Amino acid sequence: MWVGSDGLDAVAAVWSVLGKRSLPVFLAAALALGIVTHGRNSDYRSDVSIWADTVSRRPSNPRAHLALGNSLALQERNEEAAKQFEATLAIDPGDFQARRNLGLALYHMGRIDEALAEYRSIAQPNPDSAPLHYDMALALDRAGRTDEAIAEYGRALAIDPADPEARNNLGSALYRKDRVADAAIQYGIALALKPDSAQIHFNLGMAVARMGGREKAAAQYREAIRLDPGYAEAHVNLGGVLADSGDDAGAIAEYEEALRIRPGYALAREDLAELKARAAR
Repeated sequence: MWVGSDGLDAVAAVWSVLGKRSLPVFLAAALALGIVTHGRNSDYRSDVSIWADTVSRRPSNPRAHLALGNSLALQERNEEAAKQFEATLAIDPGDFQARRNLGLALYHMGRIDEALAEYRSIAQPNPDSAPLHYDMALALDRAGRTDEAIAEYGRALAIDPADPEARNNLGSALYRKDRVADAAIQYGIALALKPDSAQIHFNLGMAVARMGGREKAAAQYREAIRLDPGYAEAHVNLGGVLADSGDDAGAIAEYEEALRIRPGYALAREDLAELKARAAR
């Protein structure tokens, strides 16, 4: 049994005011980010205090509200952040960044339709914003509107073709539509742009496995594991490839490693039990 991942289960709340993007990540990547974030939380809290004080002294300053909103968003305090972005827009309705960041806050609160409404309100006057098209694609993808998401990822990439995250997510959307060969092409381009991404190697492994390329899939899973030894899903999928190839001992080792990493991993436990039962017959 294969385990899939489309990169949308967890989304890191990072904000464009710092020149960053809201990027889909897998759980393993989220945990790695958590180590960094923990060390920065005190800085973010300090920023919130500084900007909250500025807002209290200068309540009509839209930049102060925007900065406070961004600082709150970095702490994943999205509801409070949204209020500050709304305050910015009450003063300056044409502020593109406040409108986009309000959309991001709504997205992270699960209010997808409202997020899309904010994005669309600024899309027409800003048609050349790749990050905005990317944000719209993420929201559409999360809403299950995959065909529309594919179109938006395409628009983002037409503007910024060297964005590996957009390439990866486009690949995942195509994969879910059973356009596996097209997905593999996008993953391949994404890897050329970001060769040290365990997630993209994993995704390419999924695609080539679906196309019958066991050895190539195994190579991609092994590279994902080399880059991220704690990638339990990659161990399970490598185990599946090895089992299908007749290497039961290698498959058992991969399933056991997945369970060492994540003891409650039901899929790894089920596949391991099935393989051991098969070996005992």
